Amino acid sequence: MRKVVSVFLVLLLSLGIFAACGGSEALTKETLVGTWEGDCSMQEVFGDLKVDIEIEFKDDDTLTLTMDTDSVKEVLESLYNDEKFLQENLNMTKEQFDAMLSESNLTMDQMVQTALAAIDIVTEYDYSFEGGKLSIDDENAPYTYENGTLTITYQGEEMKLTRK
Repeated sequence: MRKVVSVFLVLLLSLGIFAACGGSEALTKETLVGTWEGDCSMQEVFGDLKVDIEIEFKDDDTLTLTMDTDSVKEVLESLYNDEKFLQENLNMTKEQFDAMLSESNLTMDQMVQTALAAIDIVTEYDYSFEGGKLSIDDENAPYTYENGTLTITYQGEEMKLTRK
């Protein structure tokens, strides 16, 4: 059971890679504060798969990032069915993964539920927005803001957001 949870935690660690914005159209703190929704592309880890997210930038220089659990489930199920991903990232075939689940008396759905319980679906961050530059937890987060779409690059991953 621990091995199964560990394997899924490896998959989910990348889901913790999120947050922030320096850009083309003028973005002010007043424009930034509020709730934004969109998706996060984790190309390096998951290829074309995206997780739906919501970010609320608050006046007190904190933000809340919320991942949509249905979207996370879809990503996990897609990865489970991706032989290449399993081989390259977990060094096992789908049959080996299924055998590991069976030995642990778990179904794939139970594994997904266990994995979701192990990650923070809602995460709080500090941010600063000064001089047109956004930082999340003291890390620069380049952004563009065009036609009402805020595109943030954080730790090499891209989030495309629109005002909710």
